[in-house]
Amino acid sequence: MRSPRARRSRPRARRSIARRSASRARAQGSPEPPRSRPRRRARSRGPTSRALPAAVAAVALVALVTLAKSRSAARDAKPRAGASEGGAKEDGAKEGGAKEDGASEGGAAVARLLLGAYALALLAKLGLHPQVQHYGFALAAPALALAAAVAATAPRSREARALALALVAAFAVAALRDANEVLATKTFALGEGRDRILVAGPAHSPRGAMMARAMEELARVMPEDATLLAMPEGAGLNYWLRRRNPTPYSLFLPPELRAHGGAAAMLARIEASPPDFVALVHRGHAEFGTGPFLRDPDYGAAFLPWLERDYRVVATIGAEPFRGPRFGIVVLERARADDGAAR
Repeated sequence: MRSPRARRSRPRARRSIARRSASRARAQGSPEPPRSRPRRRARSRGPTSRALPAAVAAVALVALVTLAKSRSAARDAKPRAGASEGGAKEDGAKEGGAKEDGASEGGAAVARLLLGAYALALLAKLGLHPQVQHYGFALAAPALALAAAVAATAPRSREARALALALVAAFAVAALRDANEVLATKTFALGEGRDRILVAGPAHSPRGAMMARAMEELARVMPEDATLLAMPEGAGLNYWLRRRNPTPYSLFLPPELRAHGGAAAMLARIEASPPDFVALVHRGHAEFGTGPFLRDPDYGAAFLPWLERDYRVVATIGAEPFRGPRFGIVVLERARADDGAAR
Protein backbone atom coordinates (compact mmCIF):
# COMPACT_ATOMS: atom_id res chain seq x y z
CA MET A 1 0.00 0.00 0.00
CA ARG A 2 1.37 3.40 -0.97
CA SER A 3 1.86 6.02 1.65
CA PRO A 4 -0.21 9.24 1.60
CA ARG A 5 2.92 11.09 0.63
CA ALA A 6 3.39 8.90 -2.43
CA ARG A 7 -0.23 9.39 -3.41
CA ARG A 8 0.11 13.15 -3.08
CA SER A 9 3.20 13.21 -5.30
CA ARG A 10 1.35 11.97 -8.36
CA PRO A 11 -0.77 15.11 -8.99
CA ARG A 12 2.35 17.24 -8.59
CA ALA A 13 4.09 15.12 -11.24
CA ARG A 14 1.14 15.60 -13.57
CA ARG A 15 1.39 19.34 -13.18
CA SER A 16 5.09 19.48 -13.99
CA ILE A 17 4.56 19.84 -17.75
CA ALA A 18 2.33 22.85 -17.06
CA ARG A 19 4.91 24.40 -14.69
CA ARG A 20 7.81 23.80 -17.06
CA SER A 21 5.90 25.16 -20.09
CA ALA A 22 4.88 28.27 -18.14
CA SER A 23 8.41 28.91 -16.91
CA ARG A 24 9.73 28.36 -20.42
CA ALA A 25 7.29 30.96 -21.78
CA ARG A 26 8.35 33.46 -19.10
CA ALA A 27 12.03 32.83 -19.83
CA GLN A 28 11.44 33.50 -23.52
CA GLY A 29 9.75 36.77 -22.61
CA SER A 30 6.48 35.86 -24.28
CA PRO A 31 3.47 37.28 -22.46
CA GLU A 32 0.71 35.02 -21.28
CA PRO A 33 -2.07 34.97 -23.85
CA PRO A 34 -4.93 37.22 -22.81
CA ARG A 35 -8.09 35.61 -21.63
CA SER A 36 -10.79 35.94 -24.20
CA ARG A 37 -14.35 34.90 -24.51
CA PRO A 38 -14.93 31.52 -26.08
CA ARG A 39 -15.20 32.05 -29.79
CA ARG A 40 -18.65 31.88 -31.29
CA ARG A 41 -19.14 29.29 -33.95
CA ALA A 42 -20.35 30.10 -37.39
CA ARG A 43 -24.10 29.91 -37.60
CA SER A 44 -24.68 26.24 -38.29
CA ARG A 45 -27.22 25.44 -35.60
CA GLY A 46 -29.51 28.43 -35.94
CA PRO A 47 -33.25 28.32 -36.50
CA THR A 48 -32.83 27.83 -40.24
CA SER A 49 -30.49 24.85 -39.84
CA ARG A 50 -32.77 23.27 -37.26
CA ALA A 51 -35.81 23.75 -39.53
CA LEU A 52 -34.14 22.16 -42.57
CA PRO A 53 -34.52 18.51 -41.43
CA ALA A 54 -38.21 19.17 -40.77
CA ALA A 55 -38.55 20.64 -44.26
CA VAL A 56 -36.83 17.62 -45.81
CA ALA A 57 -39.08 15.33 -43.75
CA ALA A 58 -42.11 17.12 -45.16
CA VAL A 59 -40.76 16.64 -48.68
CA ALA A 60 -40.23 12.92 -48.06
CA LEU A 61 -43.75 12.56 -46.68
CA VAL A 62 -45.21 14.37 -49.68
CA ALA A 63 -43.17 12.09 -51.91
CA LEU A 64 -44.56 8.97 -50.26
CA VAL A 65 -48.16 10.22 -50.54
CA THR A 66 -47.66 11.19 -54.18
CA LEU A 67 -46.16 7.80 -55.03
CA ALA A 68 -49.01 5.98 -53.31
CA LYS A 69 -51.63 8.05 -55.17
CA SER A 70 -49.92 7.52 -58.52
CA ARG A 71 -49.75 3.78 -57.84
CA SER A 72 -53.49 3.66 -57.06
CA ALA A 73 -54.38 5.77 -60.13
CA ALA A 74 -52.34 3.48 -62.38
CA ARG A 75 -54.22 0.42 -61.12
CA ASP A 76 -57.60 2.08 -61.67
CA ALA A 77 -56.72 3.28 -65.18
CA LYS A 78 -55.69 -0.12 -66.56
CA PRO A 79 -59.18 -1.80 -66.71
CA ARG A 80 -60.73 1.28 -68.33
CA ALA A 81 -57.98 1.37 -70.93
CA GLY A 82 -58.52 -2.33 -71.70
CA ALA A 83 -62.33 -1.98 -72.04
CA SER A 84 -62.12 0.88 -74.50
CA GLU A 85 -60.05 -1.05 -77.02
CA GLY A 86 -61.79 -3.10 -79.71
CA GLY A 87 -60.90 -6.60 -80.88
CA ALA A 88 -59.98 -9.66 -78.87
CA LYS A 89 -56.42 -9.84 -80.22
CA GLU A 90 -55.69 -6.23 -79.53
CA ASP A 91 -57.12 -6.60 -76.03
CA GLY A 92 -55.00 -9.69 -75.41
CA ALA A 93 -51.84 -8.05 -76.70
CA LYS A 94 -52.43 -4.89 -74.70
CA GLU A 95 -53.28 -6.92 -71.60
CA GLY A 96 -50.00 -8.80 -71.88
CA GLY A 97 -48.07 -5.55 -72.33
CA ALA A 98 -49.98 -4.00 -69.45
CA LYS A 99 -48.98 -6.91 -67.20
CA GLU A 100 -45.32 -6.43 -68.07
CA ASP A 101 -45.55 -2.67 -67.58
CA GLY A 102 -47.44 -3.19 -64.35
CA ALA A 103 -44.80 -5.57 -63.04
CA SER A 104 -41.98 -3.15 -63.80
CA GLU A 105 -43.93 -0.21 -62.40
CA GLY A 106 -44.81 -2.24 -59.32
CA GLY A 107 -41.16 -3.06 -58.66
CA ALA A 108 -40.17 0.57 -59.12
CA ALA A 109 -42.96 1.70 -56.80
CA VAL A 110 -41.87 -0.78 -54.12
CA ALA A 111 -38.28 0.45 -54.43
CA ARG A 112 -39.41 4.06 -54.09
CA LEU A 113 -41.55 3.23 -51.06
CA LEU A 114 -38.64 1.43 -49.40
CA LEU A 115 -36.40 4.42 -50.11
CA GLY A 116 -39.03 6.69 -48.60
CA ALA A 117 -39.32 4.56 -45.47
CA TYR A 118 -35.53 4.49 -45.13
CA ALA A 119 -35.34 8.26 -45.58
CA LEU A 120 -37.99 8.86 -42.92
CA ALA A 121 -36.21 6.50 -40.51
CA LEU A 122 -33.00 8.49 -40.87
CA LEU A 123 -34.87 11.75 -40.43
CA ALA A 124 -36.41 10.37 -37.24
CA LYS A 125 -32.89 10.10 -35.85
CA LEU A 126 -32.25 13.69 -36.89
CA GLY A 127 -35.39 14.69 -35.02
CA LEU A 128 -33.59 13.95 -31.75
CA HIS A 129 -30.86 16.45 -32.65
CA PRO A 130 -31.82 18.36 -35.80
CA GLN A 131 -28.86 19.69 -37.76
CA VAL A 132 -27.37 19.42 -41.23
CA GLN A 133 -23.75 19.80 -40.17
CA HIS A 134 -21.41 16.96 -39.16
CA TYR A 135 -23.22 13.68 -40.03
CA GLY A 136 -26.57 15.39 -40.41
CA PHE A 137 -26.04 15.94 -44.12
CA ALA A 138 -25.69 12.17 -44.64
CA LEU A 139 -28.85 11.41 -42.67
CA ALA A 140 -30.84 13.94 -44.71
CA ALA A 141 -29.39 12.88 -48.09
CA PRO A 142 -31.84 10.00 -48.91
CA ALA A 143 -34.88 12.21 -48.23
CA LEU A 144 -33.41 14.99 -50.33
CA ALA A 145 -32.76 12.54 -53.19
CA LEU A 146 -36.33 11.27 -52.90
CA ALA A 147 -37.67 14.81 -53.01
CA ALA A 148 -35.65 15.55 -56.13
CA ALA A 149 -36.96 12.36 -57.77
CA VAL A 150 -40.57 13.32 -57.02
CA ALA A 151 -39.98 16.80 -58.41
CA ALA A 152 -38.66 15.28 -61.64
CA THR A 153 -41.06 12.35 -62.11
CA ALA A 154 -44.48 13.38 -60.77
CA PRO A 155 -46.29 14.99 -63.74
CA ARG A 156 -49.77 14.02 -62.46
CA SER A 157 -49.61 16.41 -59.52
CA ARG A 158 -48.40 19.89 -60.31
CA GLU A 159 -49.00 20.95 -56.73
CA ALA A 160 -46.72 18.22 -55.38
CA ARG A 161 -44.02 19.09 -57.89
CA ALA A 162 -44.24 22.78 -57.04
CA LEU A 163 -44.05 22.05 -53.30
CA ALA A 164 -41.08 19.72 -53.71
CA LEU A 165 -39.22 22.16 -55.93
CA ALA A 166 -39.91 25.02 -53.52
CA LEU A 167 -38.64 23.07 -50.51
CA VAL A 168 -35.53 21.85 -52.34
CA ALA A 169 -34.83 25.40 -53.50
CA ALA A 170 -35.27 26.71 -49.94
CA PHE A 171 -32.91 24.01 -48.67
CA ALA A 172 -30.30 24.91 -51.30
CA VAL A 173 -30.52 28.65 -50.60
CA ALA A 174 -30.20 28.14 -46.84
CA ALA A 175 -27.28 25.73 -47.27
CA LEU A 176 -25.50 28.16 -49.60
CA ARG A 177 -26.02 30.99 -47.12
CA ASP A 178 -24.60 28.94 -44.23
CA ALA A 179 -21.66 27.82 -46.38
CA ASN A 180 -20.96 31.42 -47.37
CA GLU A 181 -20.92 32.47 -43.70
CA VAL A 182 -18.37 29.77 -42.89
CA LEU A 183 -16.20 30.49 -45.92
CA ALA A 184 -16.20 34.21 -45.08
CA THR A 185 -14.31 33.42 -41.85
CA LYS A 186 -11.48 31.63 -43.71
CA THR A 187 -9.05 34.51 -44.14
CA PHE A 188 -5.83 33.10 -42.70
CA ALA A 189 -3.38 31.28 -45.00
CA LEU A 190 -1.76 28.25 -43.38
CA GLY A 191 1.14 26.59 -45.19
CA GLU A 192 2.98 27.68 -48.30
CA GLY A 193 2.84 26.95 -52.02
CA ARG A 194 0.68 24.01 -52.96
CA ASP A 195 0.28 23.15 -49.27
CA ARG A 196 -1.43 26.47 -48.58
CA ILE A 197 -4.99 26.34 -47.24
CA LEU A 198 -7.32 28.98 -45.86
CA VAL A 199 -8.51 28.57 -42.28
CA ALA A 200 -10.50 30.73 -39.88
CA GLY A 201 -8.81 34.03 -39.17
CA PRO A 202 -7.76 35.23 -35.70
CA ALA A 203 -10.99 37.19 -35.34
CA HIS A 204 -12.93 33.92 -35.40
CA SER A 205 -10.47 31.35 -34.05
CA PRO A 206 -6.85 31.46 -32.80
CA ARG A 207 -6.15 27.94 -34.00
CA GLY A 208 -4.77 28.77 -37.45
CA ALA A 209 -2.35 31.44 -36.27
CA MET A 210 -1.10 29.24 -33.43
CA MET A 211 -0.62 26.30 -35.75
CA ALA A 212 1.50 28.56 -37.97
CA ARG A 213 3.58 29.61 -34.95
CA ALA A 214 4.01 25.98 -33.92
CA MET A 215 5.22 25.10 -37.42
CA GLU A 216 7.77 27.90 -37.29
CA GLU A 217 9.01 26.81 -33.86
CA LEU A 218 9.25 23.15 -34.86
CA ALA A 219 11.10 24.02 -38.07
CA ARG A 220 13.55 26.06 -36.00
CA VAL A 221 14.36 23.47 -33.33
CA MET A 222 14.03 20.18 -35.25
CA PRO A 223 17.04 18.73 -37.10
CA GLU A 224 16.47 17.56 -40.65
CA ASP A 225 16.18 13.88 -39.71
CA ALA A 226 14.14 14.39 -36.52
CA THR A 227 10.80 12.61 -36.11
CA LEU A 228 7.56 14.12 -34.83
CA LEU A 229 4.42 12.83 -33.15
CA ALA A 230 1.33 15.03 -32.62
CA MET A 231 -1.07 14.11 -29.81
CA PRO A 232 -4.01 13.63 -29.55
CA GLU A 233 -4.30 14.88 -33.13
CA GLY A 234 -2.43 17.16 -35.51
CA ALA A 235 -0.86 14.90 -38.11
CA GLY A 236 -1.04 17.84 -40.51
CA LEU A 237 2.12 19.11 -38.82
CA ASN A 238 3.97 16.05 -40.10
CA TYR A 239 2.76 16.79 -43.60
CA TRP A 240 3.50 20.50 -43.63
CA LEU A 241 6.95 20.04 -42.07
CA ARG A 242 7.72 16.85 -44.02
CA ARG A 243 8.63 15.04 -40.80
CA ARG A 244 8.17 11.33 -40.31
CA ASN A 245 5.97 9.91 -37.59
CA PRO A 246 7.91 6.88 -36.27
CA THR A 247 4.84 5.32 -34.62
CA PRO A 248 1.96 3.45 -36.25
CA TYR A 249 -0.55 5.93 -34.77
CA SER A 250 -1.74 9.34 -35.92
CA LEU A 251 -4.82 9.82 -33.70
CA PHE A 252 -5.19 9.40 -29.95
CA LEU A 253 -8.88 10.20 -29.51
CA PRO A 254 -11.01 7.89 -27.32
CA PRO A 255 -12.41 5.85 -30.25
CA GLU A 256 -8.88 5.22 -31.58
CA LEU A 257 -7.56 4.38 -28.11
CA ARG A 258 -10.27 1.75 -27.69
CA ALA A 259 -9.71 0.40 -31.20
CA HIS A 260 -5.99 -0.14 -30.53
CA GLY A 261 -6.41 -1.79 -27.15
CA GLY A 262 -5.96 1.22 -24.89
CA ALA A 263 -3.25 3.78 -24.20
CA ALA A 264 -1.00 1.31 -22.35
CA ALA A 265 -0.91 -1.09 -25.31
CA MET A 266 -0.20 1.78 -27.73
CA LEU A 267 2.53 3.16 -25.47
CA ALA A 268 4.39 -0.15 -25.59
CA ARG A 269 4.68 0.14 -29.38
CA ILE A 270 5.52 3.84 -29.25
CA GLU A 271 8.38 3.28 -26.80
CA ALA A 272 9.88 0.76 -29.23
CA SER A 273 10.44 3.64 -31.67
CA PRO A 274 9.97 6.91 -29.75
CA PRO A 275 9.66 10.23 -31.60
CA ASP A 276 12.31 12.93 -31.20
CA PHE A 277 9.64 15.61 -30.74
CA VAL A 278 6.05 15.57 -29.51
CA ALA A 279 3.48 18.30 -30.19
CA LEU A 280 0.62 18.36 -27.69
CA VAL A 281 -2.20 20.02 -29.64
CA HIS A 282 -5.27 21.11 -27.69
CA ARG A 283 -8.44 19.12 -28.36
CA GLY A 284 -11.75 19.33 -26.57
CA HIS A 285 -13.13 16.30 -24.78
CA ALA A 286 -16.80 17.07 -24.07
CA GLU A 287 -18.06 15.21 -27.15
CA PHE A 288 -16.46 11.97 -25.94
CA GLY A 289 -17.88 12.09 -22.41
CA THR A 290 -14.40 11.86 -20.84
CA GLY A 291 -12.04 14.13 -18.97
CA PRO A 292 -9.22 16.05 -20.70
CA PHE A 293 -6.45 14.32 -22.61
CA LEU A 294 -3.60 12.98 -20.42
CA ARG A 295 -5.77 13.35 -17.31
CA ASP A 296 -8.50 10.78 -17.83
CA PRO A 297 -7.76 7.01 -17.83
CA ASP A 298 -10.09 6.68 -20.82
CA TYR A 299 -8.33 9.49 -22.66
CA GLY A 300 -4.60 8.84 -22.64
CA ALA A 301 -3.64 9.25 -18.96
CA ALA A 302 -1.15 6.40 -19.41
CA PHE A 303 0.94 8.58 -21.75
CA LEU A 304 1.63 11.27 -19.13
CA PRO A 305 4.30 9.45 -17.04
CA TRP A 306 6.19 8.62 -20.25
CA LEU A 307 6.10 12.23 -21.40
CA GLU A 308 7.15 13.50 -17.96
CA ARG A 309 10.04 11.06 -17.81
CA ASP A 310 11.46 11.19 -21.32
CA TYR A 311 10.67 14.68 -22.66
CA ARG A 312 11.28 18.32 -21.81
CA VAL A 313 9.30 21.41 -22.78
CA VAL A 314 10.78 23.39 -25.68
CA ALA A 315 8.02 25.91 -26.37
CA THR A 316 4.46 26.78 -25.43
CA ILE A 317 2.26 28.49 -28.00
CA GLY A 318 -0.96 29.95 -26.68
CA ALA A 319 -2.69 28.49 -23.66
CA GLU A 320 -1.70 25.33 -21.84
CA PRO A 321 -3.40 22.46 -23.73
CA PHE A 322 -6.13 20.42 -22.03
CA ARG A 323 -6.48 22.94 -19.17
CA GLY A 324 -9.55 24.81 -20.37
CA PRO A 325 -11.39 25.90 -23.50
CA ARG A 326 -8.56 28.01 -24.96
CA PHE A 327 -6.38 26.61 -27.74
CA GLY A 328 -2.67 26.05 -27.35
CA ILE A 329 0.25 23.80 -28.31
CA VAL A 330 3.20 22.54 -26.25
CA VAL A 331 6.31 21.34 -28.07
CA LEU A 332 8.33 18.64 -26.29
CA GLU A 333 11.79 17.37 -27.13
CA ARG A 334 13.10 13.98 -26.14
CA ALA A 335 15.56 14.42 -23.29
CA ARG A 336 19.14 13.31 -23.87
CA ALA A 337 21.12 11.20 -21.40
CA ASP A 338 23.14 14.22 -20.22
CA ASP A 339 19.88 16.15 -19.61
CA GLY A 340 18.67 13.35 -17.40
CA ALA A 341 21.93 13.32 -15.45
CA ALA A 342 21.72 17.08 -14.98
CA ARG A 343 18.19 16.81 -13.61
